[in-house]
Amino acid sequence: MLCASTSFRRALALTPDYAEAHNNLAYALFEQDQLEDAAAEVGRALAAKAGFIQARVNHALILIEQEKLQEALQLYDDILRDQPANPAALAGKASVLDRLGRRQEAAKIVLPFADTGSLPHAMISLYGKLSRDASRGKEAIDLLEGIERSGTATTSAQRSLHFTLGELLDDLGDYDRAFSHFVAGNALRPTDHDPDLVAAKTDRTIAFFSAERLAGLPRADEREDLPSDLPVFIVGTPRSGTSLVEQILSRHPKVHAAGELRDMMRLADDLGLHFQDADREVSDSLLDRDRLTAASET
Repeated sequence: MLCASTSFRRALALTPDYAEAHNNLAYALFEQDQLEDAAAEVGRALAAKAGFIQARVNHALILIEQEKLQEALQLYDDILRDQPANPAALAGKASVLDRLGRRQEAAKIVLPFADTGSLPHAMISLYGKLSRDASRGKEAIDLLEGIERSGTATTSAQRSLHFTLGELLDDLGDYDRAFSHFVAGNALRPTDHDPDLVAAKTDRTIAFFSAERLAGLPRADEREDLPSDLPVFIVGTPRSGTSLVEQILSRHPKVHAAGELRDMMRLADDLGLHFQDADREVSDSLLDRDRLTAASET
C-alpha cells in the first residue's frame, strides 16, 4: 500500500481535484491505519465530486474503525437513500447492526439475498455467522459452495468463503472438510513471515525488558492535568488471554471495555520502539521521561 499511496499522491500533484485519486489514497491510508489522514482525503474526494458514493462508503469504513458505529450507520442509511441496492452499503449496514447487537435487523438485510441465491460477496462472512445462529448451516454450505464453484469470487471473497465454510462444517462435525477449507483460506493469505526474524526479535525483546531494566526505566510525569480518566491498557501477545481479562474486568459496572485498540502500537511507533531489523541495537535513549510524558498527552 505504500507504493499505491505514492502513486495516488503523484496523480494528485498533477490533478489536485481528481476525486477518484483522493478516494483511492483514502483507502490506502485506511489500510495503513492512518485514519485521520484517510478521513481528510475522503473529505477532499467529496469536495471534488459531491455525493461520491464510493468515498462515502470509505468514510463509513473509517468511522467503524474509529468505533463511531452510530455515525457509520447513519451514513449507510444516507447512501441507501440514494442507492437502495448498493451492495457495499447494505453489507456495511448489516455488519454495523450486528456489532450493535441488533442481529435480527442484520438478518433481515442479509438472509433475503441468500434466499434468492444472489449473496453479495461482502456479506459472506456475516451470512455464515447469521446462518449458524439460525441453524441454517446446511443451507448456507450449499449456497457458499455454489459461489465457490462459480469462480466469480475475488481472492478476498474466496478467503471469506473458505473460512466461513470451515466454521459451518466444523459446527456440523465434518472436521476433515472443515480443515481443508481452513487450509485453502490460509493459502490465499499473503504473508512475508520470517520465523528466524521473529525469533531474533523476540529474543532481543526478552533480553531488553529484564526485571532489572523495567524497574529502572523512566516513566511519564504523573501530573493531575494530564487528559486522562486513568485508562487501563491490557497488553499482551496474541492468544495470551488479554481478551478474557478485558471481559472479566468489564463485568464491573464502573469499567467500560473499549475493545482492541491500537493506541499502544501508535505510541510505540511515535517513540521509535519497533524492531524491524533483528540486528538493530535497542538503546535506553529511546525511552526518556520527556518523550514518554509527551506521548501520554497525545
